Amino acid sequence: MAGVGLIAAAVVLVNSSAAVKGSGAAYDALDTVFITLMLPGMLLSVLGSTVLGIAFLRDRYEPRLTAWLLALALPALLVISTLLGHNGLALLPLFIAWGVTGLQLWHEGRSGAAQGVAHPA
Repeated sequence: MAGVGLIAAAVVLVNSSAAVKGSGAAYDALDTVFITLMLPGMLLSVLGSTVLGIAFLRDRYEPRLTAWLLALALPALLVISTLLGHNGLALLPLFIAWGVTGLQLWHEGRSGAAQGVAHPA
């Protein structure tokens, strides 16, 4: 939902750049896309990430940083958006969480290949 909202916002912005700058219709269209697609998509993502993070903490998921960052996704959205004034920055902990997990998987894959461990197809 958030991804479709981003694509729709890009289309609105590209189309409005060809039109008269500062037109009220372009701003109204962008507001509509944000309210109907981007905002609900982001809230759904943050709520789902929080629930997933709590499940990871209960399961003792490694790396723990990923579990904690996901569990704190909703509070991060509220605090970071309020303090810094931009809700997009509140998604940064989610990006870091998945980046940490990706790095761990990449390192495990490289060490497993170096040791000659066979991976199932």
